[in-house]
Amino acid sequence: MTRRSLRSWLWVHKWASLVCTLFLLVICVTGLPLVLKDELQGLLDGGPLYVQVPAGTPNVSLDRLAARSRAMYPGETILSIFSDDDEPKIVVFLAPSWEAFKADRKSTHWIRFDAHTGQVLKQSKPFDGDGRGFLAIMLSLHRDLFAGLPGELFMGLMAILFVIAIASGAVVYAPFMRKLDFGSVRSGHSSRLKWLDLHNMIGVVTLAWALVVGATGVINELATPLFALWQQTDVKAMLAPLRGEPIPPQAELSSPQAALDTVKAALPDMVATSVVFPVRLSDRPTITWCGPRDRRL
Repeated sequence: MTRRSLRSWLWVHKWASLVCTLFLLVICVTGLPLVLKDELQGLLDGGPLYVQVPAGTPNVSLDRLAARSRAMYPGETILSIFSDDDEPKIVVFLAPSWEAFKADRKSTHWIRFDAHTGQVLKQSKPFDGDGRGFLAIMLSLHRDLFAGLPGELFMGLMAILFVIAIASGAVVYAPFMRKLDFGSVRSGHSSRLKWLDLHNMIGVVTLAWALVVGATGVINELATPLFALWQQTDVKAMLAPLRGEPIPPQAELSSPQAALDTVKAALPDMVATSVVFPVRLSDRPTITWCGPRDRRL
């Protein structure tokens, strides 16, 4: 490597690192409680605990939970039913009507049931009606700095700069450390040199992990536009034959449990995560599926 190219790589490494550092700190601080989300959620919920049942106990029928939800909120529309594959809970999402939901997505609220007993564990007010909880605040700050899609794109840019900083750091590591053993820290020299060696050592040891975090962070921050693109291409083409059909009354929809059982029979190795009710699509609920570890079809 020539002296000029080394200076160029150093400049890229320095400024890419400096620009994204503050935002990386925010991501790290907010990411810690999100990593422990399941453990913290149990402490913060304050609702009844799941009933202990023998292994292999089947979940309660989705038809029963749908009927219970309609009885609790007469006249409201069920949007979807989510079945958690990690915890024994089923969540029913409702809105005053499809028109209200389309006009204001925050009109949605939910009821959380024990998946084995059908007991109501917790309910929400319309979204944000209870005020944002701690984990919701951490997630929003972590994902988009409370700025919605512009915030997501900005954080995606910071993730790209992080990847550039890592890659450029790997390039300049060899010229700086070629006369030293791998991971050396010259503690007997000046504090500046010791901190530089620590920086280099930590960077190269965590190189692969940091690249994975940065690259997947870019993809996660682009999830909203990528999902919208998928909706406007694949989904729109798939649903084109049904364009303009009226939304049937929910009383005329096929049984959610029957739809679930049909798909289970067709895909016995997959795990169901949700039943989504139609919005000018068809006269049946549709199933979203998840594989052994979040592989969706």
